[in-house]
Amino acid sequence: MTLARIIAVIVTLLVVAAAYLAWTRITADPAVATEAVRQEKVERILAAVGRIKPKESVTVLSRVAGQIATMPVDEGASVAPGDVLATLDDRVPQAALAQAEAAFSTAATTRDQAARDLDRVRELRRKGVATQAQLEQAETALRNAEENVTRLRAARDQSAALLADYTIRAPTAGRVLTRPVDPGQVVATSTVIFEIAAGDAFEVETDIDETYAQTLKPGMAARLSPAGVSRRIETAKIVFISPRVDVATGGRTVRLAFDAPQIEMPPGLTVDVNIVVEVLEAAITVPRTAIGDPGGAPYVLKQAPGGFERTPVAFVDWPAERVTISSGLAAGDVIATVAGAADPETLRMTDVIPANMGQ
Repeated sequence: MTLARIIAVIVTLLVVAAAYLAWTRITADPAVATEAVRQEKVERILAAVGRIKPKESVTVLSRVAGQIATMPVDEGASVAPGDVLATLDDRVPQAALAQAEAAFSTAATTRDQAARDLDRVRELRRKGVATQAQLEQAETALRNAEENVTRLRAARDQSAALLADYTIRAPTAGRVLTRPVDPGQVVATSTVIFEIAAGDAFEVETDIDETYAQTLKPGMAARLSPAGVSRRIETAKIVFISPRVDVATGGRTVRLAFDAPQIEMPPGLTVDVNIVVEVLEAAITVPRTAIGDPGGAPYVLKQAPGGFERTPVAFVDWPAERVTISSGLAAGDVIATVAGAADPETLRMTDVIPANMGQ
């Protein structure tokens, strides 16, 4: 066999192999996942992530600057009004109070002596021994002594009040949420020393994108569960929707109140929030992936004799894995679960895609 004949045979075999591969590609039945749609009760859910926070909280500051001496309570502790939360180093105000008390005591002694002197001078004046000038002088001395006692009493009380400011007490009953300082730290009057949750009322706060927040209303029900603990579900309702959009996040703050008091889930806990926006008693839903051209002329690939056909649909665009079909499908229709499962070139030529009929 000549070289030319060998080359011709090889070329012929390559052409036959290419034709066979092309034929098998054309005639092969692509595997298309399908789903039979049906009408059922549907909840349109808005999913978000939130955190538990106290309904009311109090920030505790010190009225005076100083160094923390003791802190008998820590985060998580329950406190009653007036409980000692912390003390500051009070050696200076203690000394000032001692000095003020000593001065007051001396003034009180002087006043008492002036009162006795006045009584003695009055008696002498009654007997004609003391003069009127002596009596007036004794009255003036007592008057000055009483004024001095009043002044020093106020100074003593002021020193006592200042000393009391070095003891930080709980302003309300509640639970200590944070204690950002430690003993030995020097604090200013603007330093946050404690944050206390007032009472046992807690709520969940979340941030909802402004696009979807406008569909929410106070009173809407929600299901809450600690992040990662899907079996525990608590019910709640929306109680507040901020009218202001946060320019940093593009969202609006939404708060939800528990239907029943919650004391086991601590403040700061992350929770999954599922808000029930709408309940439809009989609706058709399909996987979001089944919608082709969702931003233009949406369609699904509906099974028809011999293949699939492109069927226009209308749907509610909502951030979920499944979307609600408002028109274009009926119960019992079978659709491809992925709109792009077929060869786009074939679809443009025929609008019919050979389907794998096995369900």
